[in-house]
Amino acid sequence: MHKKFLFFLFLGFFSPLYVAFAQNEIAKWRKEKIANQFTISVPDSFMPMTDDEYAKKYGAYKSAVLMLSSQDKSADFGINRVETTPPKNFTKFDEKATWSRNDLEMMRNLYKSSILKMHQKVTFIQDEIQTINGRDFVVFEFVAEVTETETNYATGSAGVLKQYSYLQYCVSESSIWVFNFTTQAKYRALWEKAAREIMVSVAFK
Repeated sequence: MHKKFLFFLFLGFFSPLYVAFAQNEIAKWRKEKIANQFTISVPDSFMPMTDDEYAKKYGAYKSAVLMLSSQDKSADFGINRVETTPPKNFTKFDEKATWSRNDLEMMRNLYKSSILKMHQKVTFIQDEIQTINGRDFVVFEFVAEVTETETNYATGSAGVLKQYSYLQYCVSESSIWVFNFTTQAKYRALWEKAAREIMVSVAFK
């Protein structure tokens, strides 16, 4: 029997099983409380990634605030915090002071430029500022080819990796919060809905 035929036979048999497995992974959800500032809902099956796993997969040696991986390791979700300078009208005593829409637009342009430099053949699904639970977020959802260096971090081997990413950014006090959901593009249909549900669940106090 031809090897290619055997491959597609194998794929056709196991694909429905994998879809069922992925759906089971997101059947239950839990709420995570982050830095006493906000909550976010994630699939209950997503478990914390160790520092060693994080460093090996992403080439990073500074731990994320939260880094989770699906049970089958096909999808990752992380939260990072970056200290930044707040707008001029902000004081620690003024809880209502916020970054302006123009500030977020500048942030959107900056991060979009970074995405385009770090990836090849980027196709944006979302590229906008959205209001989620009363707070403005810069949102990027895209499919792209990852550069060779990044592929080494993500897969441990050279070559081109087509990747699905859902990123969003917001500002709280003197910090930029970065939310990142990533999986290979071939798994996009399995994880896209879960990624969006995670992102729209962010609720600041």
